[in-house]
Amino acid sequence: MSENLFYKGTLYFWELFQFGICFLISNGVLLLLMFGFSWQLALLPAYLLALVLVIPALEALFLAQRRWKQQEFSHVFQLYYTSYRDIFREGLILGSGYGLGFTILLVDLYFITTVFPYEGLFPFFTLLWLLLGIHLIYTLLIRVKLIMTLKDTIKLSCYLIIKAPITGLKFIGLLILSYLCWSWVPQFSVFLLIPFLTHLLLILTEKLFVDILKQFG
Repeated sequence: MSENLFYKGTLYFWELFQFGICFLISNGVLLLLMFGFSWQLALLPAYLLALVLVIPALEALFLAQRRWKQQEFSHVFQLYYTSYRDIFREGLILGSGYGLGFTILLVDLYFITTVFPYEGLFPFFTLLWLLLGIHLIYTLLIRVKLIMTLKDTIKLSCYLIIKAPITGLKFIGLLILSYLCWSWVPQFSVFLLIPFLTHLLLILTEKLFVDILKQFG
């Protein structure tokens, strides 16, 4: 029994590791900027492109892990890149929208902390940043669990922020934990934490989406 559990656990983390490699490869622009260049204002367009491309890569990871659970494919690499191809076009649209939103909030935070210091607005813009992050997670989960148009997906994400605040708080807790792990053991987080986090989010929201299907289905 213990040997069987050890084998399943080893296989599980090995497959997560493979998902992590796929995720990194699909974010080659970001990796190149992180490890090949120091921060330069001239590289800002490249950073914006990397931010946009992260969104479809994350959606592909969610979709691939959902299909992995349903055993639609047997090989992780085939599963991930088939998922990436399936969602890339609309994922790129989402990435552009959310990338613009995060960039605007980042510029606002920069101005209120550096150019025109006003600490009173910092909590407000931080809250907006967190809400946009929660909205993004809901949007990606909806897209891989339900069949909806982009417009309806955005609306449902807003609805869930209001109707499921506890789940949103769980998202924030997981993001904080992820940041701490990234700071402490970056090698672990790069290859294992991101796919583990997305898989955990799929599991944590399973009941929520069953209730949504009962309510709106």
